[in-house]
Amino acid sequence: MALLGSMTRHQTAKYPWAAMTHLTPSALDVIMNPNGGIAQLSDGIARQINRWFREDWWNSANLVATDFILGNNIIEESILANRKRYICRQHSRMNDNPNFY
Repeated sequence: MALLGSMTRHQTAKYPWAAMTHLTPSALDVIMNPNGGIAQLSDGIARQINRWFREDWWNSANLVATDFILGNNIIEESILANRKRYICRQHSRMNDNPNFY
């Protein structure tokens, strides 16, 4: 999977990069599912995208670009991830410096 490889390679990147979850259908996708289209394909992976960014990549995703944002919760997951990152950073600072407060 290209996204998994990209997330692994960029896990410790110190520069902006984007996790792209766009769908590009093949000719076979169009022929085998002429009435469903890309929106239906996207709906099929929306829950996976939510889970990946909630459980696996919340601390390593930098920018996320996705199709059909109304079909997934990537905005809410991004807000929660940023809150978790903030709490983790604060906790790390407290542990590194006993005089933090």
